[in-house]
Amino acid sequence: MSADLHVSGRVLRVAAGVVEEVDSELSPRVITVARDTTRAALEVRNWSAGAALAAVAHEWSGALHALHRRMTAHAEALRITGSSSEATDADIAEAFRRIRLHG
Repeated sequence: MSADLHVSGRVLRVAAGVVEEVDSELSPRVITVARDTTRAALEVRNWSAGAALAAVAHEWSGALHALHRRMTAHAEALRITGSSSEATDADIAEAFRRIRLHG
């Protein structure tokens, strides 16, 4: 089974930009959710639900910040992969050009 694979550096960089855009829209909301949930947990700390709300605030904060770190890393990986694929294509094209010239 043979399948052609084409990787477009431009498309990968566009995808990286989309990931960064989603992250930039999400990050301020993440900060707000974490801050507001933590504040609410502190305000009701003496209630029966206080400890549960504090646990939720802690878990959400960690998970949402981890999502931000992953999105940042994935955007960078897409950008690097896009540039690397173009560099590899250029190197291969140059190698074939040399073969044709020097036989």
